Amino acid sequence: MSTDAPPTANTVPAYLQARVHAMIADLGGYWRPVNAVARLLEELAELGEELTLANAGDNRDRLSGEFADLWIISTCLASQFTVTLADDPDPATANHADKDKDKHNEANGFARLVEDAGRIARVVNYYDGPKNPRSLDGFPTLTAAIGTFQRTLRMLAASHGVDLHAAVESKVAAAGQRDRGRFAVSYDPSTADSLRAFRAAVTPSSETARSWGAPAWDRRLTVEHNVDRIVPFLTSFAKAAEREALTGFVIRLDDGPETAGLPALSRHLSRVLTCLAARSPQPNGAFRPEVRRPGWQFSFHGARLLITVFTPLHPAPLRHHSEHGTFVLLEPEARPKPT
Repeated sequence: MSTDAPPTANTVPAYLQARVHAMIADLGGYWRPVNAVARLLEELAELGEELTLANAGDNRDRLSGEFADLWIISTCLASQFTVTLADDPDPATANHADKDKDKHNEANGFARLVEDAGRIARVVNYYDGPKNPRSLDGFPTLTAAIGTFQRTLRMLAASHGVDLHAAVESKVAAAGQRDRGRFAVSYDPSTADSLRAFRAAVTPSSETARSWGAPAWDRRLTVEHNVDRIVPFLTSFAKAAEREALTGFVIRLDDGPETAGLPALSRHLSRVLTCLAARSPQPNGAFRPEVRRPGWQFSFHGARLLITVFTPLHPAPLRHHSEHGTFVLLEPEARPKPT
């Protein structure tokens, strides 16, 4: 049931993002972002149904649960692209709500939430789907789209007397028990084993704090087949990296004769990069000039990427020394902060 009180900040503390992340890891991992958007749409429909029932005085617990589900799903998308949520709502949004309460009533508030969800879907369909925008001029970032969505969600929840913080806390606590073992373990680049191994093997660096990791290298497959498994995620990374301030993409090469000595590693790395360039969704001329020429740089899907190899073959305490394992770190040439 709606209240006559003006919308409030209804802040959800940022630490809950870490709790949601831990819960998802315990349940099996993140879904593909495009699948998460489908789930977001499903929950939006369920929220719409509950809002109708709320006007008839039906159970508010289910309404609170739907608000919590939408916050959790959008937070999962943020975490997958290493977006850190802020504690406090945007002051401009809160002031706007006070000046124009009508935009946050049952009908208009929900319509605005659907519009905000559409922006999230638009961005994810570019990063993780088949749709390329005609132009990126004015195209939203996922960071901004999720921020706007969650601000609207807070305002709409408050207008219905829902304590979003308490609803999220309750949902996270219940889901950890209810959904355990419900989903198969899945791979996601933001939580990849290759990324965890990289962070354990090299000197910690803030430059790799917002990185993705490639699928585990499978020694039973050829280089070409392993590269085929990497390409979809490196493509998403190349699309999102500069826009969302992702800092690196880690590939862990398999331990074996190909990485046992510097000459062999050089040949192996050349083959891997050549295969990647050949599979780039955009024409790739990275290997047309002489690789040994000063200033040569690798590119993929139009993104220029700096290459750093971390290996036990580099002696400690060199920065590129790895305690165990051989890793290739691809870093965007430019990393502007998302807006």
